[in-house]
Amino acid sequence: LIKKLQLDGRLKEEFIIPGGKHEREESEEECLKRELYEELQINLVSFNFFKRYGGEAHFERVPMIMDLYFADFRGEIRIDSEIKEFLWIGRDYKEKGIKLGGALEFFTVPELVKINLI
Repeated sequence: LIKKLQLDGRLKEEFIIPGGKHEREESEEECLKRELYEELQINLVSFNFFKRYGGEAHFERVPMIMDLYFADFRGEIRIDSEIKEFLWIGRDYKEKGIKLGGALEFFTVPELVKINLI
């Protein structure tokens, strides 16, 4: 699942995965629940850690550490907040002209391909 954002009044053409920064003293679960609900109006049911990635935040251009999770959710996806579009992708995303953010394209998708999830 990926999303397209509108930041500072400008629509970003790249898609990225849902998520965001921790607020105050949030646990991983609290952050996941809040971000998924704020952006996609879905409720987190369960989650499992997948991988950690260190790199650069795509839109802010600052260092980041991104933890990736597999998550089960309840509800129908309805975009909200800064989200302008969402879609599910497969290995053929490039052939379809879909642009991905750096962490998604160069780390997350290759890791999912390695384990045959996409």
